[in-house]
Amino acid sequence: MFNDRFKNLGELQVPYQTFITAWQQYNDYLVNGFFYKRKSMLQSDILSLTQIKGKTADQRKFTQKENDLAKKTFEMNEILYKEKVISSEEYRQAQSTLINKQKAQHQIDVDIISQESQIRDKQKDIDQLNHDIFQQQKIFEQALHTLKSNVDSWLSKYTVQSPIDGQVVFVLPIQQNQFLNKENF
Repeated sequence: MFNDRFKNLGELQVPYQTFITAWQQYNDYLVNGFFYKRKSMLQSDILSLTQIKGKTADQRKFTQKENDLAKKTFEMNEILYKEKVISSEEYRQAQSTLINKQKAQHQIDVDIISQESQIRDKQKDIDQLNHDIFQQQKIFEQALHTLKSNVDSWLSKYTVQSPIDGQVVFVLPIQQNQFLNKENF
């Protein structure tokens, strides 16, 4: 039925075309796999970002250990500097090393926050996709009900139906395509 496009449906043409348009959009989402492919890619992205976040968290632990060692080294150099065992240049180098290690840890923290943000963005995309498919389903259902309602109305208006089987006998002779009033029945 959907492969053959009807072009001469009269009053039913507009509801039929509205239905076909809604059906094609819905079909693109589900049958053609757009929805599932997109959702699968987003879930794969979330998995990758989660793995990267885990590796970054591991890196943060190592950096924290390096920071602790650099801090102890700096504290030791600070004591040596106060006792005038090392020069101010050596003290500044130890201080610079500590600051660089601390900066590296802050950058890792920023990376983790960024990855969490990207994961949330991907989840928002999945939520939006789920919303879109729900909307497309509702639009399709609405178009289907509208078409059915219009067909039922057309049938009621232009056909004669009986609740039981039997034959219709007309008192007056009629011809094919002849217009009949309700009084004729």
